[in-house]
Amino acid sequence: MSSPETEPTPLAPRSSEYEFSERDGEIIRSLARKMNFVGLFALGVGVFVIFLGALMGHAGSILSGALYALIGIWTHRASVSFRNVADTRGNDISNLMHALHDLQKLYGFQFWLCALGLLASIITSIALLYHRTL
Repeated sequence: MSSPETEPTPLAPRSSEYEFSERDGEIIRSLARKMNFVGLFALGVGVFVIFLGALMGHAGSILSGALYALIGIWTHRASVSFRNVADTRGNDISNLMHALHDLQKLYGFQFWLCALGLLASIITSIALLYHRTL
């Protein structure tokens, strides 16, 4: 469950929007194109791994594919919001906040995956060391 402090409401309308310059727009558009490719690629890999896992009856592959697909979806959604920053007028900050909100979810998810992996590695290492000393 998330608290209001960790998930701000990026969708709130703003009275006056900052407008990025055309040069800024080109940089943001380039980022959006690359993020779009990476997001769709990760989504495709995830769906493919889910399909193979289902064919083989391997739950680990299905879970792994689902994680890849989720990362791909959030990356793609952020890319759309970044593209909207560059391609629209009058909503740059709102679109930027949408993109940052999706990136917050993406990196928050990856943060917890890393923390869980690190914790599992530490526990496994301690168990192996303890088993060796017996």
